[in-house]
Amino acid sequence: MTVAFGKTGFENLTGAKELLGNLYDYGQLRLFRAVHGKRQ
Repeated sequence: MTVAFGKTGFENLTGAKELLGNLYDYGQLRLFRAVHGKRQ
């Protein structure tokens, strides 16, 4: 997930989802972004 958000930016949830495909759902991505986005 870190790489996907690194490529798309932490604000681009849809872009990260497109890169990751079906590996994670939007809820998991939102949780990851909430926890890890604060460090950026």
